[in-house]
Amino acid sequence: MGWFPQEYLQKMLGEKPAVYGWDGRSQLPLALVERYDFSKMTLMGHEILLMRPIREPEPTRTLILQMTAAERASGARAVLWVRGLTHYRRKALIAARVPFLVENGQMYLPFLGLHLKPSGASSGGADQPFTPLGQWLFLQLLYHPESRVHATGLAGWMNRSVMSASRAIQELESRGLLHPDSDRENGRNKPYLRIGNPDYFRRGRAWLRSPVQKITYVNEADDEWPLAGLDALARQTMLAPDTETVRAVGQKQWSQASKQEVTDPCEIQDESPVRLEIWRYDPVGLAVDGVVDPLSLALSLQDETDERVQMEMERRLSREPWYTA
Repeated sequence: MGWFPQEYLQKMLGEKPAVYGWDGRSQLPLALVERYDFSKMTLMGHEILLMRPIREPEPTRTLILQMTAAERASGARAVLWVRGLTHYRRKALIAARVPFLVENGQMYLPFLGLHLKPSGASSGGADQPFTPLGQWLFLQLLYHPESRVHATGLAGWMNRSVMSASRAIQELESRGLLHPDSDRENGRNKPYLRIGNPDYFRRGRAWLRSPVQKITYVNEADDEWPLAGLDALARQTMLAPDTETVRAVGQKQWSQASKQEVTDPCEIQDESPVRLEIWRYDPVGLAVDGVVDPLSLALSLQDETDERVQMEMERRLSREPWYTA
């Protein structure tokens, strides 16, 4: 079954639990036997039944019913044991007080009063999220892993100064996400490459934040502004289309078009204006086929509480070669 939690728990709690097989599968409904592998663990005087999904975990409501049935059959506290969790799924599980243990070291065991997160994910200056330009560069290299960047070329790509481009490169290099490609060039023309998958995304995700700075409404949107929000997600998944058209625009572009803003609440209710997300960075250069890029979309929807949105967003991200839950 791969990774086991004993060493991590001993390091964090000073107690190395015993993990062993469980032969009570015959006591469970067939639906559970087909969906989970089971182990038992004794921790801090509590007997725990570890439930490891064979396939993608069920929706939270179904999961609670399944864990309750497993607890009834085993006489132990059921804990979901997974390889990884998205931000959205983790948030939903915590809101429902569903105990879980993640292979990267995070655990949520409310019946023991434990909520431990991975250590070392950020320290010092890395506690701060990416700057808008830093996040834009991180995303560009996420989608174009073979790209070599240097300050002069990046400045033209971003339509910013060479100084701004140099700072964006230094921001990613200082966090271990970029490394020099060659010693043949120095200064501003020194090329950089990003580290490989899956480490690039795994390390960088700690500094990502929602690109949305403000939400407003306009009567008409520029065709260049890509689809965003639930509108964008519905176009790419099985999610039912939203009645509201949503688009995204960068700060600079919005400053040139802000006269289109609808400020009368009655007009918003009576008409069908476009919901406009004003982003910290320009979404156009990251968009594909008129839709915002998938990771920025996920970040913009990270506070959505609708489980259907969370599940469809996770499915959308799972199509990407760099994605790890």
